[in-house]
Amino acid sequence: MDDNVTITRTYNVKPTEQYEKIVKENLIVIKNALLEGVTDFSIATVLGIPPQTYYYLTSKYPEIKAVYEQVELEQTAMVKNALLLKAKGHTVTLTDTDKTGATSSKESYYPPDTTAAIFWLTNRDRQNWQHKTAQEKGGNTYNILSIDKDTTRSDLLAMAARYKELASGADIEADVGPGAGAGAGPGPGPGPEDAEGSDSEE
Repeated sequence: MDDNVTITRTYNVKPTEQYEKIVKENLIVIKNALLEGVTDFSIATVLGIPPQTYYYLTSKYPEIKAVYEQVELEQTAMVKNALLLKAKGHTVTLTDTDKTGATSSKESYYPPDTTAAIFWLTNRDRQNWQHKTAQEKGGNTYNILSIDKDTTRSDLLAMAARYKELASGADIEADVGPGAGAGAGPGPGPGPEDAEGSDSEE
């Protein structure tokens, strides 16, 4: 928070007065602190307000509630932009200054990140990506994508490779199991109907 802001602690003042005299006068300071990741507890401590009172004030008054809503929107936008850059890949220009004061620039390229790309697609293109669990080919069903809280990075990479394989039209009949296609191993044993047929022939 801003080091130039000094506030007298007012633990014995009513919540309404604390809001009008302290919180309302420092909405910009609070917003900047929230954008920097400062916790509510720390903000309340700096403002000289008991944390529980501060929590109450943030839920009661429209002005401070609007500050929190605006901060959430801005932080979400920043994260979305960062995630999209990582998914697409991007170039960063780094500037270095040597002892003589001369500056030099160097570009560093960060390639697309598969995990970020899948995460983006499963949330921004849900119709085609999120929880799409099956695709049919030749009458058979294949499990392609199922994401939950236990999905690991390795799982995501495997899913990405799977999609790439399907998109290229590669033969995936090997996933069906024995007896699914030409060249497959021995099929399953005789079923109940085959067994009954054998008995009747005898």
